[in-house]
Amino acid sequence: MALTDPSEHWAQRKIEVEDFPNMRRNGMTAGLDGGSTVGGEKADSVQNVHLSFNMIYPIVGGEFFKKVYRVGKGNPRVQEYKGFKLTYSDVMCLFNAWRLYTFVPEPELVVEIGGGFGCLAAQLKRVWPRTKFMMVDLPESLALQKYYLSDFDGFYFQNTMEGVNGADLVINIRSMMEMSQEQVDYYINHIQNMEVDWFYCVNRYLKRTILRQYPFDDNWEIYVSQPLLAQEWVHEYLLRRSEPHGFRLQLY
Repeated sequence: MALTDPSEHWAQRKIEVEDFPNMRRNGMTAGLDGGSTVGGEKADSVQNVHLSFNMIYPIVGGEFFKKVYRVGKGNPRVQEYKGFKLTYSDVMCLFNAWRLYTFVPEPELVVEIGGGFGCLAAQLKRVWPRTKFMMVDLPESLALQKYYLSDFDGFYFQNTMEGVNGADLVINIRSMMEMSQEQVDYYINHIQNMEVDWFYCVNRYLKRTILRQYPFDDNWEIYVSQPLLAQEWVHEYLLRRSEPHGFRLQLY
């Protein structure tokens, strides 16, 4: 099963010119990148960029920030602030990267379902250089990821979960909320039926699907369950696979 119908998923992303070096300006990453729109004209809000940086930088720390943070390919519009060239998407991804780096031992294999244009995967590769990444996404998104991640080794790309039978860590950030309930059920059940240690699931409480209806079974240990920093309408789960404990996940 693919993530969703590509024609539906890409309906608002008008790709006029396949200009990958400028993909974060020309609308190719619209809907995947906070500063990229279909018309390619809107830059990140200065207020949002400054707010996110001022919240996240003290948490992750300067050493982690400097080691991991890069704007990367695609020529995004940036905000100069406190000696850094910042975009909203890259700063917000950095918090996700820090969360995973803090809790998860360096994995052998990470599976990211719906990885956007590749921002988080690139940041994680800088702290986990030996880790292999399987990116599962729509063909259009995979094309962006292949370009953005082309300077790294150890990335693999496919548009279904076929053949993915295990992983140390599975990531889904802001894409299950775009799926139908049938698709959410498929992906979570697939994850729960394979050999997996950690699952990082960050999605809205309510969008196309309802977070409370995600079919989590009883075999998860909760490490993080809270509204996402700076985005209280999004819930952050970090879960570890465990023996049955006889409880259902609750939103705190």
